[in-house]
Amino acid sequence: MSVRFCVVQEMLPLAARTANGQSSGFDFGDANELTIFVNVTDKSGTNPNLDISIQTSPDNSVWYDHSDIETITEEGNYIDAIAQYGKYIRILYELDGTNPSFTFSVKACRKN
Repeated sequence: MSVRFCVVQEMLPLAARTANGQSSGFDFGDANELTIFVNVTDKSGTNPNLDISIQTSPDNSVWYDHSDIETITEEGNYIDAIAQYGKYIRILYELDGTNPSFTFSVKACRKN
C-alpha cells in the first residue's frame, strides 16, 4: 500500500483585493498533482466577478496558461485539481463588475 500526503503552500494570503493581480511563482518540483483551494469570505460591488487562472512554467520565467477555475460570484470554497504542469505554478486573478472587491485566499496542496 502506498501512502500519499499533502504539502500545503499558501499562494495568496487572505486579503481584500480590488484590482487584477498575480501571485509569485512557486516551485512545486516533482509533485504529481496539485489541488488548488480558493476561499472567498467577502465580496462587494455591483455584479462582481472573480476569475482565477493557473499558469505553469518550467523555469519561473516563461509562463503558459494551464486552466481556469470557474468564474466566482459568491462567497464560498472552490477547488480545482491539476496535473501535467511545469515545475512552477502561479495564480492570476481578475476582477470584473462595478467597483468589485473580493476577500479571498488561494492555497495549493501538493501530492507526492
